[in-house]
Amino acid sequence: MSCSVVNLTKALVAIPSESSRSNLPVMQQLCTFLYSQGFRVTRYPQNGPSTGPEKTNLIAERGNGTRRLVFSGHLDTVPVGERGQWQHDPYGAEGIIGDRLYGRGAVDMKGQVAAMACACASVPEEVLRNLTLTLAITGDEEIGHVGIKDLAAKHVFQRAVGCVVGEPTGLRVVSAHKGGMTVRITVRGLSCHSSKPHLGVNAIEQAARLLNLLGERLAPWCAQRHPAFGEEPPTFTVVGVSGGVADNVVPDSCTVNISARALETGHFETFRAALEGIISELVDDDTRKGVPPERRFSADMDLLKWAPPMVCDTAGVWYRTVARIAGQEKPEFVTYGTDAGVLNQVGLPCVVWGPGDIIRAHSVDEYITLEELTTAVTHYRELICAVAASELPTFTTSLWNG
Repeated sequence: MSCSVVNLTKALVAIPSESSRSNLPVMQQLCTFLYSQGFRVTRYPQNGPSTGPEKTNLIAERGNGTRRLVFSGHLDTVPVGERGQWQHDPYGAEGIIGDRLYGRGAVDMKGQVAAMACACASVPEEVLRNLTLTLAITGDEEIGHVGIKDLAAKHVFQRAVGCVVGEPTGLRVVSAHKGGMTVRITVRGLSCHSSKPHLGVNAIEQAARLLNLLGERLAPWCAQRHPAFGEEPPTFTVVGVSGGVADNVVPDSCTVNISARALETGHFETFRAALEGIISELVDDDTRKGVPPERRFSADMDLLKWAPPMVCDTAGVWYRTVARIAGQEKPEFVTYGTDAGVLNQVGLPCVVWGPGDIIRAHSVDEYITLEELTTAVTHYRELICAVAASELPTFTTSLWNG
């Protein structure tokens, strides 16, 4: 089995699958393995821009039980970046070096997908008399969890006991993670020649007024807490500012992109409300000062992307089953987001649990070790057998409509 998981990981890593590309080649590679192992595979063409690369997501099943155990992973990766910075081939052409398999996506998360697929394939048929194993494999996780949102909008998971999302957690069971949202605020000004700036309204300077208020006005929002995260706060940060067209033109537009990481889905609404409050405050301030309407602060806000947080009931039997196999006594959370947030939102209990270290993700010379892969197969297989022998409660998901 160790050879199987290593070979499958190598085969997946060898196929470039940055989110800017079609994921059909890497999905076909995975399907070749799944078909050979007797999985039933259903492909779901991913909705998207008609001019963009063709994408697909898939559901693969093995077993015919009325209950279901779900494993979820994505096959898209971030870009390789500057090839010259890599000491090892980013598509794994060098093979195994020591105990390491190098390549873009090795640890985020083609190795995890391979481990889940191999674990599901290795379980004897008799173990699956009352259990159906389900792989939910998607693309475009790296650009806003697009693939899992699209899949969850088309597919209902029936009578599922729970889901493992195999991101690299060092095989520590993660029971909670933050959600993410990015908004764009477009501040409007009035252009004129930069030699007479008093005739215009500088949108960049207006945006600076807004930026100066963020820390103080959003302090109450950052003071929120959630039991699953201890004293970890929700956070926000400005991730982009853009404005100006030429050095002789007062800019009439400036965009500010703000990324927020929230502990609860409802926190996103309060965050947007707080930003709208800042905009209204600046407009009201100009009005009180008698600023003409055409020169008052003006801004629009757009939602660029969002993904919900994930919180698993750590007192529930699903979490306790996984934690027991992992030998873990205390719940753990992470601050980054995963596809588990979307699956949790539609009613599927999730944990994030996979081999490898998140520090290696998105890095030059990304790698996963052979021991990490084989250990993951063993743990996933143990979970399958434990669920098959248990009477865990089941859940049927709703369709994603976010």
